[in-house]
Amino acid sequence: MRISEFITRATKALSSTSSTPRLDSELLLCHALKKERAWLFTWPEYSLTVVEEKQAGELLARRCAGEPVAYIIKQKYFWSLSLKVNRSTLIPGPDTERVVELALDVSVPATARVLDL
Repeated sequence: MRISEFITRATKALSSTSSTPRLDSELLLCHALKKERAWLFTWPEYSLTVVEEKQAGELLARRCAGEPVAYIIKQKYFWSLSLKVNRSTLIPGPDTERVVELALDVSVPATARVLDL
């Protein structure tokens, strides 16, 4: 199966369970191939090996079952950081990003501590 075919099929499979099915498909495939997203766009005709297709399919099945992409790929981008995550980690979301934005706009002493609950 080619990259473009996998992304199309995976996007369709995730369309009822994800608000970002195409992005999820691409991130899962990148993880399986150990490549950056730009590589997928550069080589859409690349044929997946049997092993790559199997691994990508297993990742897709986990996402279709509702597991967050961040837990599957063990990584979450937050601002300019790439954070390692696991099932014990609370995945930062838009609300946390907003708290950071507000905190950056406020002048606080260097000894101040902030808790996001």
